[in-house]
Amino acid sequence: MNPHAEPAVGPAAYVLGGALVLAGLALLASARRALRWARKRDVMAVRGPYSFVRHPQYVALLVIILGFLLQWPSPATLLMFPALAWSCVRLARDEERWAAEEFGCAWRAYIYGRPAFLPRLSRVWAALASPRLQRQARLAWQRFTTGARVPATRGRTS
Repeated sequence: MNPHAEPAVGPAAYVLGGALVLAGLALLASARRALRWARKRDVMAVRGPYSFVRHPQYVALLVIILGFLLQWPSPATLLMFPALAWSCVRLARDEERWAAEEFGCAWRAYIYGRPAFLPRLSRVWAALASPRLQRQARLAWQRFTTGARVPATRGRTS
């Protein structure tokens, strides 16, 4: 089998797969940037893609692999996707246990209403909506988080 051969899928699947790979790379870069910003300040990452899902880096990896699967459907990519998905879920659960111990009630407030992997379309739509709606959502979030009263040294969020 020639690894440099043309893909065995139509042009639409090839283009869609490429778009998924690029979207996954953009999401991964955005999540890394938000995580780096939070780590510099020793706070929990809640901005950027972390405002939609708890594990955007794993979502990005799965979107990238799904794009490759659409572009080059092969036994290797068919086996790699469920194995990677299982690994991502397992790692996410381990990270959530660590974050619950590290950040306490701030973590519980963060995960409330925030899915682990698949974002709620209403939250995505609100982020893409008009600036007035974005301001309303930001004020609602501020009202929600001001009652947490977390000690300044632990459980801080970005």
